[in-house]
Amino acid sequence: MTTQARPTGICWQAHRGGGAHEAPDNTMAANRYAWKLGGIPEADIRTTKDGVIVCLHDETASRTTTAPAESKDKPISALTFEETRAWDAGIKFDAKFRGEKIPALEEAFSEMRGHPERMMYLDLKDANLVHLGRLIDRYGVNGQLIFTHHRQENCRETNRRRRAKHVVDRRKRGANPTEI
Repeated sequence: MTTQARPTGICWQAHRGGGAHEAPDNTMAANRYAWKLGGIPEADIRTTKDGVIVCLHDETASRTTTAPAESKDKPISALTFEETRAWDAGIKFDAKFRGEKIPALEEAFSEMRGHPERMMYLDLKDANLVHLGRLIDRYGVNGQLIFTHHRQENCRETNRRRRAKHVVDRRKRGANPTEI
């Protein structure tokens, strides 16, 4: 198991990734802004129709994007990731953020990989825990996440899966089962 650097001192969580006053919420620009200041950006996570976990606070993209009339009030779960990529998630906030997109959570994890000081606060809105766990494992960001959900059972399940994975990983490395 690799040791990851943990922030020292007081940690602060950037609500919606820092989006409210500084950058458009739940965008990569907001995440980068929070990381640059030493904060922990929050990502509200939902799943698109085709199974991509994205960062989006609201159930629809109406408030934060340029989604067209026929799509803006549909739940993100009824739309494909490719559809969401056609919309601008920055321009409504400020012209300097033109071109920002609703990011796939994988994009954030990609920028966290190899940067143990970059952490993220995940607020599970609508995402499959098994799929989320696989994504976390693929990018190796397990020690860089804070997880929350209004259903405590999901928090317990996430912790149970993390512990079970730790046991499997140690067995793969040849640990004596009595030591686990």
